[in-house]
Amino acid sequence: MKKRIPVFLLLAAISVLCGYLFHKISWIGRLGINVAYHEYEIFKSWWKSSLLVFGIYVVLYLVHYFISKDKGRGRVIVINTVSMLIAIAGLYYTYHDFRTDFSHRIAGERFHLGFYLFWLGWIVINLHFIISKPKEIKP
Repeated sequence: MKKRIPVFLLLAAISVLCGYLFHKISWIGRLGINVAYHEYEIFKSWWKSSLLVFGIYVVLYLVHYFISKDKGRGRVIVINTVSMLIAIAGLYYTYHDFRTDFSHRIAGERFHLGFYLFWLGWIVINLHFIISKPKEIKP
């Protein structure tokens, strides 16, 4: 349990920072949310965005925990490396989308940074499971 507390504190800090950066969407982006893109209204509230991101992190952590629970060390590394590659691909796709799609580009750099931090938080979860040593099973 003691190993998990610093990871969850780091993920909570990243979540709050993501929520704050989502909240700092540009004026024209906020106008777009009010007029056309109502499904993105959660980004107007920093604490709702933070809770959503932290909830996603907790689900990802639990999925990795239960997948890694009974596997050997090699399988844990492979599973988390594949998941990290998915996160890196998501980071690249997000960057590419923010640079090429006009409606996303005008949302502002701070808004973009929030999404980049989200993917880095996912990578932190994977690194935690790759670096941490498995518990020894005592008979």
